[in-house]
Amino acid sequence: MKFKNIGVLLLILLLFISLGFLLVNNSSSLEKKLCKELSQDGVNCTEIIFIDTFNNLVFFKDEINLRYAIVNSDLSLVKVETGILDFNGFSANNSLIWQASNTLLWGFATEEVQSILITGDHDIQPNKIRYQGVWLWYHIYEGEVKLPVLLNAYNKEGTLIYGKE
Repeated sequence: MKFKNIGVLLLILLLFISLGFLLVNNSSSLEKKLCKELSQDGVNCTEIIFIDTFNNLVFFKDEINLRYAIVNSDLSLVKVETGILDFNGFSANNSLIWQASNTLLWGFATEEVQSILITGDHDIQPNKIRYQGVWLWYHIYEGEVKLPVLLNAYNKEGTLIYGKE
């Protein structure tokens, strides 16, 4: 009786290990496929940083820059030109920088910035990911970004540290 229980336990453990290996392997092959697709027109994808499947957006690195690309729903073909996310202008004295390019509003923020609100007809809280010790925040628009865009940034106490109320 004990032998059957151990056998079943080993079989279940083997299935979990196989499933884990399969998931890691598929994730890696998706990243390789995306990098290959993105490595065109003089851009050489070296690493996928983040995939936002809800917005069909990929953040990746080439040899020098952090870049983004908007892809189709099955994460293969690039729909819009890739763009460079530039750290220029970002320093310890400047806790937030932002830019608009095509359909993407993006920026970098220090730890001091806990929350960002894009104000206008509809107040929008942008997405954010951690990248090299800072926050990379972004919001993708349908159609082009309409300028001017007004941003408010708040610290952890909820005090406005950038923008106008």
